[in-house]
Amino acid sequence: VKASEFVRIEPKSAREERKHLYIKPGFRFELVAAEPLVEDPVAMCFDESGALYVAELHHHQEIPDPKLSRIKLLRDSDGDGEYDKAEIFADKLVWITAIAPWDGGVFIGVSPDLMFLKDNDGDGKADLKNVVFSGFDETPDGKRMASYHHERSLNNFNWGPGNRFFCAAGLNGGYVRNLAHPNEEAMDLRKLDFSFDPRTLLFRPETGSAQHGMAIDDWGNRFQTRNSDPALFPVFDHRYRLGNPGALFPPAMASIARPNPKGPVYRRSRTEPWREARTRLRAAGLERGPVEQGGTVSGYFTGTADCAICRSELFPGEYRGSLFVGEVSENVVHRRVIEYPRDRVEPSALRPESEPDFEFIASSDNWFRPVQIINGPGGALYICDMYREVVEA
Repeated sequence: VKASEFVRIEPKSAREERKHLYIKPGFRFELVAAEPLVEDPVAMCFDESGALYVAELHHHQEIPDPKLSRIKLLRDSDGDGEYDKAEIFADKLVWITAIAPWDGGVFIGVSPDLMFLKDNDGDGKADLKNVVFSGFDETPDGKRMASYHHERSLNNFNWGPGNRFFCAAGLNGGYVRNLAHPNEEAMDLRKLDFSFDPRTLLFRPETGSAQHGMAIDDWGNRFQTRNSDPALFPVFDHRYRLGNPGALFPPAMASIARPNPKGPVYRRSRTEPWREARTRLRAAGLERGPVEQGGTVSGYFTGTADCAICRSELFPGEYRGSLFVGEVSENVVHRRVIEYPRDRVEPSALRPESEPDFEFIASSDNWFRPVQIINGPGGALYICDMYREVVEA
């Protein structure tokens, strides 16, 4: 491989980036926050006043024990729809991967802990910092799992049925202790997700596991993602299997992306030179790693991140209930229509007929990284664009 192959791709300003973004006709983009107010955002949530909490991840997964994550609290002081003020709500956090509002504060995922942070004195900074659950990405003896890095950790805290937060435990899971109820045994979350009641802090495992993405529809159905699959569905509660150890069960999670979970994906950005070289080296056996899609470099799901079910009355009726998926490696936001066939337990996630050979959102800018999508105030879908040149090793 020649060094001359690896041409750097330069970043663009937020205003310039918009010129490289395509969105399906009939919809439009609005910028709500950009640098220097936010940097390297990976997760976000709104509080009851419309203020926006943004989790920032300022480092790569290979830095040992970094404390470079922080939370910004953004406010729109003049009501024009674009945030113009930012305060550091909390900093010196380790690998933040999730955030959700509750009771004037936020729950956050900072493996190995799930914490609750709150500003009690009104100065815009968290002074209450309680560890609620601990042991994510850890072995039974409390050691960090060898496979630990932030893309395998707990993420996506979703408000769901029973007034509980439903959360993705990531690929590692862990052996999680409930510090609010210390007499409970540690919960084994390998290949499982979890939920908890924020009032009582009672904790239970849920059928999973999502890698990085979870969404809940109006009926309480949960949809999940993995990096190479945009739509998975829990077919039955895993507790039925635990209660019947002698019975044969199919997998509790089913891929519902039809007809092919791998794609295609219609990117508008050029394929990165390093990706082309890596694929070539792997195909030749000169580098370790999977040779995906027979050595095809791009055009399929390989960096699927978060997902969201559109629940907004602002969108036309045919879009409500659709699954929107961020694909960071292909620089797109992909949409799937959810249908419930009568001959199967699980639904089907289908490419919309109105989008046969293009994506709902696609960027020709390789730095566009839609890591999270949420429903926000006023009915818009909000996209968290981490915006960086490389997001994978």
